[in-house]
Amino acid sequence: MKITNLEALIGFFGQIRNRITAVHIGENPYASRFERAVEKRGNINIYTVKRKEDIPHIVLGKIREYFNEGFKNR
Repeated sequence: MKITNLEALIGFFGQIRNRITAVHIGENPYASRFERAVEKRGNINIYTVKRKEDIPHIVLGKIREYFNEGFKNR
């Protein structure tokens, strides 16, 4: 899928300080450009999947990881 507002999306994510999990399906030049633009940001994790059915596993895994870190720091 082509990201028609790529520059706006990169700018928007650049302003967010919270954790972001971005998942895209398949390899394409738009996703690669987005990854390069935000790769230095520590709060943005980008994952590539081949099937859309894999997206919930990644998102839920990141949530589980986040909460486990919180409980260890108590």
